[in-house]
Amino acid sequence: MSDDPDCCSSNNLKKHLVCRSKHCWGKLLKKLIDKIDSAEKSISIAMYNMYNDQLINNIVKARLRGVNVKLIMDKSNILDIEDGRKLNAARNLQTAGVNVKVAGDERKLMHNKFCLIDPMSPNSVLINGSLNWSTGGIKNNYENVMFLTDQHLIKQYKQAFEYMWEKDTSPFIG
Repeated sequence: MSDDPDCCSSNNLKKHLVCRSKHCWGKLLKKLIDKIDSAEKSISIAMYNMYNDQLINNIVKARLRGVNVKLIMDKSNILDIEDGRKLNAARNLQTAGVNVKVAGDERKLMHNKFCLIDPMSPNSVLINGSLNWSTGGIKNNYENVMFLTDQHLIKQYKQAFEYMWEKDTSPFIG
């Protein structure tokens, strides 16, 4: 996949107003950004691998709007010395006021990939699937992502996140 999919190029979007590709990474990225931008009170993210600049920038913007943002990342993955993008992403988010914690170790990964936007509010959404919020995950891989509004599911994921946050994480020291 290229850096600028033809279906989401500015010329195509001006002409057709919508992307015509069913599996367009540009459309997926826009939907993720739109959901982050819709947050009013809180965003809780458990993400194994996260370093997509556009998503990070919009998470920072949400934090600057006053949204409470919590992020749990995998400890062994974030400290991968061969790939500093994950560590830099965590540092940038933490500097912007995002509450960052780490979980897992070399034997037990924090391998979740979900995000809760304003859980338990009328506009709450659960984003869940196989997608890491990395540039490669969004542009190159075959992934599944679900945008769910079922309050029962959201409550379960909220409880799981809160359990991890309180019991199975340590502060990120970047």
